Amino acid sequence: MRTGNRIKRLVAGCMTGTSIDGIDAALVEITGEGLAMQARFLKGTSAGLGDLGLHLRSFANNSPAIAGEVAQMALDLGKLHVDVLLDLLGEQTPDLITLHGQTVFHKPPLSWQMINPWPVVKEFGAEVIYDLRGSDLIFGGQGAPITPLADFILFRDFSKERCIVNFGGFINYTYIPSGMGFAGSEEVRLSRWLEGVRGCDVTPCNQLLDYISRQFLGMPYDVGGLVAATGVVDEEALNALIATLTSNDRTLRSLGTGDEAFAWVKDFQKRLSPADLLRTACRGIATRLRAALVDNGDFEITGAGGGVKNQTLMAEVTMMTGKEFQTTDNYGVPAHFREAIEIAILGDLAAQGYPVSLPQITGRTDGTTTGCKIAKTIS
Repeated sequence: MRTGNRIKRLVAGCMTGTSIDGIDAALVEITGEGLAMQARFLKGTSAGLGDLGLHLRSFANNSPAIAGEVAQMALDLGKLHVDVLLDLLGEQTPDLITLHGQTVFHKPPLSWQMINPWPVVKEFGAEVIYDLRGSDLIFGGQGAPITPLADFILFRDFSKERCIVNFGGFINYTYIPSGMGFAGSEEVRLSRWLEGVRGCDVTPCNQLLDYISRQFLGMPYDVGGLVAATGVVDEEALNALIATLTSNDRTLRSLGTGDEAFAWVKDFQKRLSPADLLRTACRGIATRLRAALVDNGDFEITGAGGGVKNQTLMAEVTMMTGKEFQTTDNYGVPAHFREAIEIAILGDLAAQGYPVSLPQITGRTDGTTTGCKIAKTIS
């Protein structure tokens, strides 16, 4: 609907992350256009992947599958998105739906966010945006992280610099400078301000912690970090983990399976208890984050993602970084749904014709191409 010269629309975003443990969906009300848009979270829902998650995880870990099995996984994932979106939307009709899909391979310039969007198109009749990373990759980018642009729209502040840290399967962060000193028209000012945004992938996070939990606790994850809280940090194992994560800076895949860090677990699993493995991993993750953020400014850490529920990890982050910590909930963005909200925002930008990645972050060389796919019914 139109409000003055601005258009108000409902956009749904769906995210299946590198932990391969479920789908998060968010409904967002968006007003305005381009960088000046405003986005307001309305509601969210989540669902597990069931047996499909086991198949997807196996496939992402390079277990072989025949073509028919792969096609079936993509279709089943599309159908599961329909169920999640029905729960999210109720009687509401979205103007646009954005699907991230499940990353099953990422080694630039190759990347695959698996999803068959057509069950969603059939059910809702709305335009569906998907394959958000494709154009970034083909123009020389790494395809990740793509959330910094949405972070800028949600969290920029004229007088404060901010650092948004996603504690997901992989940690990535977005540094947003304050808006002071950027002059000109709104469009010019926002464009110049955006050029100062920085971000990068840092280290495996829940990929590593959840792997330990699955292997040795028989649980999908360490709820609240309660098991890790009973463990102690082993210095030899910690140094080995930090060396592994540091030496592999150029090969660790933020969208991959995290298996580069799994070798560390195998090296120390006979010496350390599961609790000590988890506690040492938490310390190593926090240490890598500190190294990534050092000298980046005087800012608070605003956290999001499933990892913020791990109190042991958050305590380690606070201790190692010396930064004040809060979650995105303080800004009306539930930490659990931040990525789904931002996928909705990026899809809306793509539908408007804007690129969804930032060249200073992903390294892409083309500044204008969107290239996201749009699936829609033809009347």
